[in-house]
Amino acid sequence: MNRLLAVEHVRIQLVMIFGLAPVLGAVFWLLTGPGPAGDLLPVAAGVAIVWGIGGFVVLRLTRPQRYLQEMAELEAGGGWVRWSYDEPQWASAVAAERARQWRLNRPAFIALGVVVGVAVAAALVTEVSALLAVLGALVLTGAAGGLVLWLGGGGPAARRARAGEVLVGRLGVLRRPGAYAAFAPTGTLTGVELVAASPMRVVFTATRRTKWGNPIREQTADLVVPAGREDEARALVERFHREAVSRR
Repeated sequence: MNRLLAVEHVRIQLVMIFGLAPVLGAVFWLLTGPGPAGDLLPVAAGVAIVWGIGGFVVLRLTRPQRYLQEMAELEAGGGWVRWSYDEPQWASAVAAERARQWRLNRPAFIALGVVVGVAVAAALVTEVSALLAVLGALVLTGAAGGLVLWLGGGGPAARRARAGEVLVGRLGVLRRPGAYAAFAPTGTLTGVELVAASPMRVVFTATRRTKWGNPIREQTADLVVPAGREDEARALVERFHREAVSRR
């Protein structure tokens, strides 16, 4: 299970499902008029059903098998490049990845904050039992999300490390310590650019379409190039444009 949760987009979607469901259940309970404690049982059952169905749908739609296979190949020495970082370079690489993740996940954090705010505000104007129920839902939310993140070995492990490495394959990048990020988890890889800054970076962009057909571009990876590997980074970008980037 921890290898499955190491796949970034799978982990994010499961965190949203396991995190939002208890809070939304508490909001529904408040809006329908909180009653005796026994009335919470149908809500709890609904949350459990959402967890089960949501988890099944995520695993079906994200098709993690190919990413798990590439992760195993990268760990076995395959892949297109393997870059090692000393302490200052790793700190720079982790900072770039944290900034990218914040940009990508900001709408989800805002939505979660709004839902939590509504739940707490509604609970404050009702009885004490309602407030306790909402606080319990928030604790459950934090515990479920924290468990998923811990099992997936995400950002905290990478931030604590003094050095690390990234292994780049055709479908994604594996950070050690850290997790695996697919380049096009919900769309098509449409851009791989070399940013000639200091330090040099390789930026991956995927495009997905809404149900109305509108394109949405998302930055799916931001890799800092270690010193002395600039020529290798240029060759990597050229290879992606030859073999992986969609021309549509």
